[in-house]
Amino acid sequence: MGKRKTALVTGSAKGLGRMSALALAHQGCNVIVNYVHSRHKALELVEQIQQLGVSSLAIEANIADSDDLRQMVNQA
Repeated sequence: MGKRKTALVTGSAKGLGRMSALALAHQGCNVIVNYVHSRHKALELVEQIQQLGVSSLAIEANIADSDDLRQMVNQA
């Protein structure tokens, strides 16, 4: 994702997480969008973030599940 700082925002497909992801993108951070159920909304957010000129990636993971969490961090 380049030499910019990268933020991983959990639960970022909707609500406060979404707002946080957008705020970080506006500050120039690449953003990894974590979601569990809202794939469509997560992908919309990734597109919106990329339009700001930074990289973004959506990763499905339930952070309450240690295997999902580990896999998400490795993928990020």
